[in-house]
Amino acid sequence: MSDTSTASAVSLEKIVSNGYCIGCGACAAASNGITLEMSDEGQYCVNVSENTMVTDAALQTCPFSDEGPNEDVLGNSFYAENCTHDVRMGWHHNLYAGHIAEGKFRENGASGGVITWILSQLLENNLVDAVIHVRQSDRSDTGVLFKYAISRTTSEISERAKSRYYPIEISEVMEEVRRTPGRYAFVGLPCYVKAVRKMAGQDQIIKERVTQTVGLVCGHLKSETFSDALAWEKGINPGDLEEIDFRVKLPTRGASDYGVYVKSSEEEHTAPVRSFIGGDWGLNFFRHSACDYCDDVFAETADVAVGDAWLPEYSGESAGNSVVLVRSPVIGQLIENARSEGRVNFDHISADTMAQSQAGGLRDRREGLAYRLHLKEREQVWAPRKRVDPSNDIPKKRRQIYDQRFKLREMSHEAWQQAVSKGSFQEFRVFMQPHAARMRAFYKRPLVLRIIGKILRSLRRLSRTNV
Repeated sequence: MSDTSTASAVSLEKIVSNGYCIGCGACAAASNGITLEMSDEGQYCVNVSENTMVTDAALQTCPFSDEGPNEDVLGNSFYAENCTHDVRMGWHHNLYAGHIAEGKFRENGASGGVITWILSQLLENNLVDAVIHVRQSDRSDTGVLFKYAISRTTSEISERAKSRYYPIEISEVMEEVRRTPGRYAFVGLPCYVKAVRKMAGQDQIIKERVTQTVGLVCGHLKSETFSDALAWEKGINPGDLEEIDFRVKLPTRGASDYGVYVKSSEEEHTAPVRSFIGGDWGLNFFRHSACDYCDDVFAETADVAVGDAWLPEYSGESAGNSVVLVRSPVIGQLIENARSEGRVNFDHISADTMAQSQAGGLRDRREGLAYRLHLKEREQVWAPRKRVDPSNDIPKKRRQIYDQRFKLREMSHEAWQQAVSKGSFQEFRVFMQPHAARMRAFYKRPLVLRIIGKILRSLRRLSRTNV
């Protein structure tokens, strides 16, 4: 570790005070004395005070600082030799869409079962000794529903499948990696993988032990409040939620119309995500503020990135399909071997198709980010350097959409506090509903286009039935 630096401390405070701390815990893992706490908004955040001793290494590992390499530099150092670069998704070797055909990976996964399968393959083929990923936690014991943990068997990996839309931090688990020799695969959101990559550049032990990285294609990170809000809407009071499954597959519905399961000591419910006022991700409820300033959708520093196949030809199946962006020859060979043996059902797709699968996310992290950076520049407020230039050169309607999304994120936290203080979820609903309706109005198509769309969807369903 390097000597403490006053400049670093000021910079870290600036990151936190301006809302750019994602709460990953990388700085705490890199520097003794830094702690994290859960904010009133249900987000991990670095606790910075006058007595906080911050090392240069801590700032170097932060995914939202201007220190250290960005995604382009990191990706180039790892993947340039074997991959092709695309400004939308970084480096890539093979691009796929589909699902795992063997076992119960698809059945038990959030979409195509791909991440759990890849992790199991890495372990079974003796390419890693353990996996660093998120598991369910006992809230009454730890205070949180999910946390990072280490799995050393395929059964543990399978038990910890599925997506977790919940704040998590890595400082504790990375300390365990330092204590325990072995080869580890790390699974995380794009900014978390970037943080681990940057940490490896500062810490030789982490560099030697984290040998594989698996990234999640990312829309944005939700706060802890998101889970409590879903539960409260179904009658489970804040703090009483004991278990949540964010992605329950509903056989009679498409992949995007999944269910949410919530459970307390006294009751449990499963309901379609669209029945929740905050279930629409486009509304930005309980979004982390740092996510407004991220430009990485496809986990550009990870050996493989996996996300939902939000494509017409794949999203109609309730069982789910995934898009898979491969950068590592090792993981690429595992997949190609399985394809030749019929153990995975993967189609090769183009870069344009891959980008289309996350069109909304890319638009938000390119056009939307440029606009948000423009607003910061206009207000003379510091923002991290991104690979997108500030710009106001977008249509008026798009500016209105981004403005409304920003308001919804802010309002959701404010309305939540009011609802909790009054002990009524209805307070939250009444406050947020008109603002959500205004956002949806931006996307409402003319009647004739809606009719045509409905006919086309019916024809697609009919053609699948007749195949």
